[in-house]
Amino acid sequence: MTKPPHLRTQARALRTEGKTYPEIAALLNISKSTCSLWLRDLPHPQGSLATASRTALTEARRVRHERVSRERAAAKQAAASLVGPLSSRDLLLAGAMLYRCEGAKEKPGGPAPRVDFINSDPAVIAIFLRFLARLGVPRESLRFQLQVHETADEGGARAFWRALVDVEDDQFGTSVIKPARAETNRRNIGPGYRGCLRVRVVRSAALYHRIMGLSQGIVEPGGDPVPCGDRVVDGRRATASPSGRSAAIRRSWRERNAATARAHRSVAAEAAGSVGELTPRELLLLGAVAYWCEGAKDKPYQRREAVTFVNSDPALVVFFLRFLAASGVSKERLRFRVQMHESADIGAAHRFWRDVTGSGDDAFRKPALKRHVPRTTPSQGAAYRGCLRVDVTRGTEMYRRIEGWALAVLLGEAAAVRRWRENG
Repeated sequence: MTKPPHLRTQARALRTEGKTYPEIAALLNISKSTCSLWLRDLPHPQGSLATASRTALTEARRVRHERVSRERAAAKQAAASLVGPLSSRDLLLAGAMLYRCEGAKEKPGGPAPRVDFINSDPAVIAIFLRFLARLGVPRESLRFQLQVHETADEGGARAFWRALVDVEDDQFGTSVIKPARAETNRRNIGPGYRGCLRVRVVRSAALYHRIMGLSQGIVEPGGDPVPCGDRVVDGRRATASPSGRSAAIRRSWRERNAATARAHRSVAAEAAGSVGELTPRELLLLGAVAYWCEGAKDKPYQRREAVTFVNSDPALVVFFLRFLAASGVSKERLRFRVQMHESADIGAAHRFWRDVTGSGDDAFRKPALKRHVPRTTPSQGAAYRGCLRVDVTRGTEMYRRIEGWALAVLLGEAAAVRRWRENG
């Protein structure tokens, strides 16, 4: 029903006098939605109850935000203060854990392994280079490569990473430019996006096994030796009736590769045995580093402060659960979810991870199945168990402590505190 024109004129007059929508609706016997339709272009009345309520709400939110920011910073700083300066052993263990989480691993039947590490966090790259120096790797043996999306400033990113690692341009390989995909919604864009830096060590097969041995001693002391895959022993095309000479060559290569594998196993076993028992401080330090690599972290555009850890390595998952227990997180606060491709054996994977965690079925949520067609061939077969996601309920305080420990390791306590002050 059309309202008389004079009602709209009266309503606008009352609004300019400072009346609120409920007051105008009651005086003129109209609805508040009609008031909104007629009066939305007019400013809010100064000194009205509605304005006072909005002002009070804004102030309350500001006070709460400041209080939460102080509590967040205090929790992180208290955790960081427990780490203290890193010793030579701390650096050795932290670097091995970083590589276990972020480095390239040996594949069965694949090429000879080498140290190959990639990350987008400058702090992680910096401490990994310190770790390599601690192992005696000369700077001349390092090779670097920038990997960045085509929409970014490749020249600026290259200059940034070169300045960080402080090497000559001839140690930087050709950049890998990743094509932009329209179907993705990337948020890591803008002036602060520098892509990832790949760090390789030439002729580093023995070094690789030493690092993996150290990580094995951390996450699974006394466990099975680090596997050393069989290498291809003869690159020549096989013949139906090999000559005596070619058979002798293949036999020589097999013996040589077997001796190399034994030497690598010895290196890995010696490194694993040198770790020894971890102190409570080392367990917290290394668990936080593992989370910083494999766990969900707050972003500048999203602050969750929730503990979520995902990995496919059973030994690393068990180590993370040890870390949570040492940090005071009870098993009742843990929730698990298997994440894997739908073509795999879901039931077998569920039983496998249930046995790994020692938890009942009630702690496991519905599996998350990947239904898309992957661009790469997933690891299938009987050994494929997918990944396990570990969530900590009521984990805000735990997340703050983890970030405090991790950044104290990567940056040092003073630099971590400055970072928190800048980012809020």
